[in-house]
Amino acid sequence: MTSLQIKSALLFSLMLSAAALSYAAHAAPAAAPAASAEPASGTMVMTARETPEAACARGEAAACTVAALRVLPSVDKARSEQKAVGEARALFEKGCRGGDPESCRHLGLLLAEGRIYSADLPAAKELLSRGCTIGDDRSCREMARIANDAGEHEALVSWLGKSCMLGNETSCMRTATLDRSDDRVRWVEEACRLGRMDACLDAAERRQNGNGVPVDMKLALQNYQAACRLSNAPSCFRAAKILRSGDGVKADPKAAAVWYDKACQMRQTRACAILGDLYLSGEGVDKDDVRARFYHNIACSSGLRSSCPKALGQLERRPLSPPAEPESNFRWDKIHSRT
Repeated sequence: MTSLQIKSALLFSLMLSAAALSYAAHAAPAAAPAASAEPASGTMVMTARETPEAACARGEAAACTVAALRVLPSVDKARSEQKAVGEARALFEKGCRGGDPESCRHLGLLLAEGRIYSADLPAAKELLSRGCTIGDDRSCREMARIANDAGEHEALVSWLGKSCMLGNETSCMRTATLDRSDDRVRWVEEACRLGRMDACLDAAERRQNGNGVPVDMKLALQNYQAACRLSNAPSCFRAAKILRSGDGVKADPKAAAVWYDKACQMRQTRACAILGDLYLSGEGVDKDDVRARFYHNIACSSGLRSSCPKALGQLERRPLSPPAEPESNFRWDKIHSRT
């Protein structure tokens, strides 16, 4: 057996195992449900002893996929087992028509590859397109690959966009790179919504600086805040700065203090110093010399020399101690004051 045949056999085995697991995950327990119980829409219902072929015959689309993969021969046996090849195709087609995207994708890939079945790109595209439409991200990305190979730029962007909207943040970023429209930043913001921190920061900077889009400080602020929630400390600082200055948004000193505190907790030294100043002046927070010295001591201990005199203020009259209810996660016993 050649290395290519071995790889094909392994791939087939993995495909069968994955489909079987997916099928089993939807199967009902062996115990029969109560006579009055009605199965939920779209739920696979079968007994433990029922075969995938029998469940497929009843109209369970996912079972058709499993049955097809069980019947489908490996590449090296395909020519000698044409009956099984035909049966597998019929099962894949039934599963796809029944709404199982994996059936659509499996058969579409086999037709595009042209090793077990004769290559039929139009039929493959139709199947993969249906799989993408009913929610299979991998089908969308395979359509994008076909479009890319054919040099069809608009189709490539369209299919990657569909993959993005199905929750693939990498596809969102690729779409943003390839999209030539004026609205390409929306793909970056979708990746941000899906939890990609670098996308949040990218979108924020584009909105703030007018990079390919009109300046929109409200959206810039939202994106900086999203990046901050994903643990990007500089974004916390920038959000605080926008809220404090009122740059393109309504100034909100109280909210600014909250975001400076988040940045300080992430070891943004300058944020700690500013927070100390806010407590000294009472801007957005209640004036509190103890808290002010607390945050300036953090900044001083982190190397910001301008905070050291403020951290040591009135030290002779009142010993430095942490606030009764500190607003950060810093441990006071870990801070080394420079006395």
